Amino acid sequence: MPQILRPNGTLQTDFWRVSGTGSAVLHPAINEVDPDDATSIRCPHPGGGLYWAEQTARFSLPPADEPARRTSHSVFLRLWRRPDAESTASFKLTLKGGSYEHDFYGTAPPDPTALQFTVPEAQARDFDDYSAMEVWIERSYAASGFYVSWLAVTIPYPAFAHLDQSNGGLIVAAPSSGHYLELAGGGALRIAGEETDGALTLGGGGGYVVKL
Repeated sequence: MPQILRPNGTLQTDFWRVSGTGSAVLHPAINEVDPDDATSIRCPHPGGGLYWAEQTARFSLPPADEPARRTSHSVFLRLWRRPDAESTASFKLTLKGGSYEHDFYGTAPPDPTALQFTVPEAQARDFDDYSAMEVWIERSYAASGFYVSWLAVTIPYPAFAHLDQSNGGLIVAAPSSGHYLELAGGGALRIAGEETDGALTLGGGGGYVVKL
């Protein structure tokens, strides 16, 4: 299971607003556990042959633990263009961690659709601060208006330990909830006083992910 980060603050709005209410506090409309198209944010289009500059909705994310592997850094986005679109609803999606920003580009589909964007492993290694990550979506210049109903980021869990136990010895560990312990080559695992050999026994804390 990855760490799942949902927007917890609105940092920039430009012309983005919550659909129906016009609120400039955007993140509560898109940070549900499951997508809900009944709540969304929108970036309109002026129409009449007029064009606005790029419009950005920028969000803070809760702190994440630094992952053990720089893989599977993904952004999930559910969006759709407005029905009377006058032009292509193109956008840029950015994930920021410390000094590194990674950009994705796409086009809003005509119907509500969940899209996944994954940072290549080589670039994911450049994220250098997981304590104050940000994500933002930018409606491109002269692009049609569109709606966003859900936004989430996934980051791999940190490793409590990664040990080569090829001699079949015993490892004693007390992982924190949500961390994982990986043993290569077999061996026994003890959690909260219970020993396992190729099987998993959980203590009272739960939430362990163990690969044997």
